[in-house]
Amino acid sequence: MGLYDDCPCKDCVPPKRHPGCHGNCKEKDEWNDTVKAAKDAIITEQKRHDQATGFLVESQFRVAKRLKLNRWR
Repeated sequence: MGLYDDCPCKDCVPPKRHPGCHGNCKEKDEWNDTVKAAKDAIITEQKRHDQATGFLVESQFRVAKRLKLNRWR
């Protein structure tokens, strides 16, 4: 159920499979584009989550500093 489970090279056999076939295989290129798009979507979502979490943590630090609480240091 991962990103790499449906790689077209998994069950590839000769004569289609040959030395250097990864360099000019159209199926692998299309699959790589699909995987890259999925990875980019995951990374974008993680960055959004990290930004939101960072905002919450920074706001807690500001409140603690304003109230002169030492537990955040």
